Amino acid sequence: MIVPVIGQTPGRRYGHTIVFSKPYLLVFAGNTGTEQVNDTWCLNIDKAPFSWLKLECAGNLPNTRVYHSSAVCSAGSTAGMMVIFGGRTGEQGALKDTWGLRRHRDGRWDWIKAPYKATSDEPLARYQHSTIFVGTLMLVLGGRTNTVGENVFMEIYDTENSEWNKFNSISRFRHTVWAVDHTLYVHGGFENETPNTPTNSIMKLDLLAHVKGNAHLTAKLEAISNQKSIAA
Repeated sequence: MIVPVIGQTPGRRYGHTIVFSKPYLLVFAGNTGTEQVNDTWCLNIDKAPFSWLKLECAGNLPNTRVYHSSAVCSAGSTAGMMVIFGGRTGEQGALKDTWGLRRHRDGRWDWIKAPYKATSDEPLARYQHSTIFVGTLMLVLGGRTNTVGENVFMEIYDTENSEWNKFNSISRFRHTVWAVDHTLYVHGGFENETPNTPTNSIMKLDLLAHVKGNAHLTAKLEAISNQKSIAA
């Protein structure tokens, strides 16, 4: 069914993202067909009739972009925040910045740029990738870079220490991803070898096997699994 809304809407667009951070649907950026944008729209699903609100965010804003990724963090100091990563500029350049959208208790919204630890490698600039949170860890998988056909790493950003880590993994773009405990499932998208033909395969990735040798990330993933087992 088409959901009825009143008032102004985000309008036609592509290459944008939408997430749910209770009770808000949040839409960010994309291309309207005539221009690339960096606007943020909010819809409160607890308030009927439904209506969209264009957020007026204080301070610095992420640049305009398409084909970025967004995910909601559910743990740690960034819990409840929509976090965006990467994307492509209007000049066709790939991005590698990370931003979080915060809602303050007085109703104000603002963006905060995530810091990157100076002693860790910065992430690859990419677009048409996916991100998902596992606890306080943001996983970035696949995508395309400024170099055509480049195989990209899976990268993990720890929101608690601002550190990036790289791991070899599958390389796809325009795919979808979901996580169950420390297992990732990747469906569809395109592979570099066949960039014009989408795949119908689903891949299962064991994150513990991927981060083997990194004691910090291994301990975090095991702790997340143990907490969910206790809760169940």
